[in-house]
Amino acid sequence: MNPNEVGFTIVLAAALLGLAGYFGRQQLRLLRGLAALELPDDDRRYLRIQAYRRLICSALMVVFAGFLIGWLFLQSTYQNLSIDLQMARAKDPAGLLTEEQKDAVRFIWLYWAIALLVLLTLLILAATDFWATTRFWLRQHRKLQADHRSQLEQLAARRRQDRNGQH
Repeated sequence: MNPNEVGFTIVLAAALLGLAGYFGRQQLRLLRGLAALELPDDDRRYLRIQAYRRLICSALMVVFAGFLIGWLFLQSTYQNLSIDLQMARAKDPAGLLTEEQKDAVRFIWLYWAIALLVLLTLLILAATDFWATTRFWLRQHRKLQADHRSQLEQLAARRRQDRNGQH
């Protein structure tokens, strides 16, 4: 096992766990304090859904970090299987795997399939969160523009009245 790979995997898993803990704690704090905030129902619902979505992302980061750490223990099985397969192919080019080796290959394949599915789900949720945040921002921006436009129109109407009253 390459020490650089082990070190990188440990650093990556630690970073994922740290980020998951930090963002998870922030979202839990937000959910607890949401009732005390005086917000419109739409904004409150958006923030609640966002917090739940981000909590799920934090949980998925923990799960994926677990897969990375688990791979450190499974990697020796994979390397032994690879060496056995190379030796079997050297003796017999059509060398078939034993049932035990086939089970190990299936397990490793399933292990990484699930890990990549977790990662894909995490990425989809992150993209969904980004898109929802963008839509929320645009909606808020349009509200502010409409309020600003309304205030300018009211100010212009008052100035016209004042000017017409003076002439």
